[in-house]
Amino acid sequence: AFRVILPLGHGHLPQAQVRDDRGLRSVAAIGAEAYVEEALRWLPGDTPALSPPSHGASSLLPTEAADQDHATAGARIVLADDNADMRDYVQRLLSAHYEVEAVADGEAAWEAIRRKAPDLVLTDVMMPRLDGFGLLSRLRTFDGTHKIPVVMLSARAGEEARVEGLEAGVDEYLTKPFSARELMARVRSQLQMAALRQDGEARVTRVLESLDDGVQVLGADWRFTYMNAAARDALTAQGIDPEARIGKHYWDEVFPEARGTELERHLRRVMTERVSIAFENFYEPWQKWFAVRAFPVEEGGISIYFQEISERKHAEAALRESEERWRGLTEAMPQLVWATSANGWTAYLNQHWQTYTGVPLDQLLGEGWVECLHPDDRERTVRHWADAVAGRSVYDIEYRLRRFDGAYRWFKTRGVSVRDEDGQVRIWYGTCTDIQDAVVAREQAESANRAKSEFLANMSHWRPIRSNWITAPAI
Repeated sequence: AFRVILPLGHGHLPQAQVRDDRGLRSVAAIGAEAYVEEALRWLPGDTPALSPPSHGASSLLPTEAADQDHATAGARIVLADDNADMRDYVQRLLSAHYEVEAVADGEAAWEAIRRKAPDLVLTDVMMPRLDGFGLLSRLRTFDGTHKIPVVMLSARAGEEARVEGLEAGVDEYLTKPFSARELMARVRSQLQMAALRQDGEARVTRVLESLDDGVQVLGADWRFTYMNAAARDALTAQGIDPEARIGKHYWDEVFPEARGTELERHLRRVMTERVSIAFENFYEPWQKWFAVRAFPVEEGGISIYFQEISERKHAEAALRESEERWRGLTEAMPQLVWATSANGWTAYLNQHWQTYTGVPLDQLLGEGWVECLHPDDRERTVRHWADAVAGRSVYDIEYRLRRFDGAYRWFKTRGVSVRDEDGQVRIWYGTCTDIQDAVVAREQAESANRAKSEFLANMSHWRPIRSNWITAPAI
């Protein structure tokens, strides 16, 4: 066994280890004063607060003098709580920095919100007539209120209650009892985030308003929530008041003529399948073509970007008609007709190419036709074509092309370039004319000429032989 002796006092200690603790107060005492201060705030009227304790204890006390940034100062808050003491307490806390309208239940809060939209809603859960979750549901249902931040006060603590509130769409869930500092911090945080969202949305709106494309935004219920300046101008041009269409149903009240069309099919697919899609649509009532791109948006609706392309479609139709006439003409010609891009890549061959060579047209496009050249003519032909494309010569050449039966026939090929206003080549057109008979005739003529020349050359060496004429005597 042993004994432990603990001397009392500090007489046995060195002076350096002794300090005066008469000014110190226990943490428990400081905490107690903090809770008393908090409780005094619940009392109605102007109740004087306890003096802040010394030695930094004021940092533990709630304060109504929290710094407020300029973005949230003077924000409007609707407070809903059926407990008069709690309602008065929270209102007094917030009124030093915000415009607060306090009501006793959810229905009264909804009326206040519809009368003047707040920057934040602070609501209790359990209330008569309309509880906090019912109020939240209304707020999230209507387009004009669905983005208002909501802070919910509840006596239900624990993770399950918090998760339930957040899943219902609450921005912040605060469990009773709470300190004034915590309430002020949560409210200030939500107002700041809302201000940032509004600033971001304002920037996006400025961008959308500057676009040449029309932009329409529809809610999940197919009602207009937004249209930019270009979209408003498009409606105005048709004698439709765009402002009166906000909140109206897309199919029933704005574009009923579009029901049953490809436009409806595409947009309903975007809405239901949540996919992006791009298409062109002719809206018959306006007799206009539009290029349309539609995207799903986070809130369950869709955004539609459109641009009128009537002029382009008319130009394309005219071009197609011109191409059809040109193709009809080329198919009627006996020659092999071709067209290439500016860089010499063969883009079109008429049907006679396939008939003559026996090779499918798709295999002749590009540089495929070169394989049909006579081996002795390929290098010369390709070099001459490259020089023509480079602008160093005209394209006028004769070469042999292999026929479907393997025989080679001579063709005379000539190509011309079409240039734009700046003098740049846009396209090449050309024909290949069968000159086999002419070449044969020419070769025969050349052969005959050579034979004649040789004959005449040989005749030039011939000399007449003198002979003595014997004259018979006359009888």
